[in-house]
Amino acid sequence: MILFFALSGFVLFLPYERRGLSYVHFVVKRICRIYLPYLGALALAVAMNLHYHGLVTDHQWVNSTWNQEPSSNLIFQHILFLGNYPWETFNTAFWSLVYEMRISLIFPFLAIAILRLRNVWMVVFAILTSLLSVHYHRIFALLSLNPPGNQTVDTLHYMSFFVLGAILAKNREFIRERYRQLPLFLVFFLPVLAILFYYHPFSIPLAGAAILPEQKTVDWSVALGSLIVITLAICSGPFKKVLNNDAIHYLGRISYSVYLVHGTVLFTLIYICRGHLKFSYLPIYLIGVFSLASIFHFLIEKPSMVLGQRLGKIVR
Repeated sequence: MILFFALSGFVLFLPYERRGLSYVHFVVKRICRIYLPYLGALALAVAMNLHYHGLVTDHQWVNSTWNQEPSSNLIFQHILFLGNYPWETFNTAFWSLVYEMRISLIFPFLAIAILRLRNVWMVVFAILTSLLSVHYHRIFALLSLNPPGNQTVDTLHYMSFFVLGAILAKNREFIRERYRQLPLFLVFFLPVLAILFYYHPFSIPLAGAAILPEQKTVDWSVALGSLIVITLAICSGPFKKVLNNDAIHYLGRISYSVYLVHGTVLFTLIYICRGHLKFSYLPIYLIGVFSLASIFHFLIEKPSMVLGQRLGKIVR
């Protein structure tokens, strides 16, 4: 998901660079784009959870989802993104949307800062906010205040990657120019570097534990790989050609719907199979995900986007 956080920062920054948006306009469109489809996916997950629940397996991650009938309090928390609650109860994919919506509410202010301040200061800001998400307990202790929960403060960590994506968007013309000047061996090495950072993240075994925990260090490695991937998407002709393929375009259009429903399809299949999933069920799972995602996109996601565009014109 780090890639999508960085990509969100990149895409959301572009309108502010071109013409700027009013805060209300931005939030209304973002709610329609992200939150309304999320509510649809939440309703679907809760409905399936009402029917299927209580399966006990040898896998803890399976047992944490649909482990009991839905409660009104937990549904309410999922609707309002309030507090530190078990986001995996209905759909394991919902964890990132909590951060996506929270960061969206403050992104216009981040975009203004990125437009007005030097890149180096915003990079420092991104690093410091990530560090703050780790060491906030000490700061609150010094101020004799009760610290918020980890989920709440982790928003700062993930916000860092929105900032990095927006910085990349701000400097994309400069990056294109530099990319054209790269020696051929570096052009071929960049995709390799992206794969290494993304799929084989680095960690700092000694100093890292005191400064940044291993998981958050890994997130920064994945973020670097993600930024290289986005750079290739805007600079590399062959990579652009692959991304412009009709099938890739369609997958891109329904990708959010795929993300929203894939967990519900998976756990429905797990319950139907009573926890005995085999690799041979993978084609059934994939067919189910892409079929449901296509339906969900046209019935829920696309109308929500159209509503956002119409409301955006009203509140502009």
